[in-house]
Amino acid sequence: MIRSGASRVTLVGNVLPLPESEVAEARKLYLARHANSRYWVDFEDFSFYRMYIVDVYYVGGFGVMAGFLRLIMTAANPTHLLIPWPKSFST
Repeated sequence: MIRSGASRVTLVGNVLPLPESEVAEARKLYLARHANSRYWVDFEDFSFYRMYIVDVYYVGGFGVMAGFLRLIMTAANPTHLLIPWPKSFST
């Protein structure tokens, strides 16, 4: 149950499947963290995805809220992001 006065964050973005060249490393990292997943990680309906965050909406409690990713992206050079954004996405 979420109380209306509780802090929370909503991430808004685009989710795409990982490129085939990155799946092996993602699988290794995932299994290192979630060892019991070895039973289903190779099922046909299991896949790895990456979320490209477009906006972040913060609610700090009743009456405290902000959308701040666009402010950060406007003030900062987006080339400093660790993961390059696909050209089809805009901020």
